Amino acid sequence: MRARVCQLLEWIRRTRPWLENRSTDNTVPGTRRKLAEFRDYCRAHKPPKVDEKAKLEATFNTLQTRLRLSNRPAYMPTEGKMVSVSVHSHSDYLRATADVWQNSNSNYT
Repeated sequence: MRARVCQLLEWIRRTRPWLENRSTDNTVPGTRRKLAEFRDYCRAHKPPKVDEKAKLEATFNTLQTRLRLSNRPAYMPTEGKMVSVSVHSHSDYLRATADVWQNSNSNYT
């Protein structure tokens, strides 16, 4: 489980700079190309990662429940290894970025 969490966090770390790069060549085709890349990301790359995150959260919750039923202390991941916060903030950022791109694109059509 730890390796899967690390892989997911690494993917987020690699993907975030691409998502934060909002520069365009200030042309309609350039903006449309950026929007097409983002749509491809939302359709092809993000869904498997969301599924993976859901599986990790389910495993984590099962572990916490089993520990609680055994009267053992809860498991606390090391700093920066809690996936739910990272992916949720990542998803919120993606929605905001999509809104910006759609608004900027609608001004030129």
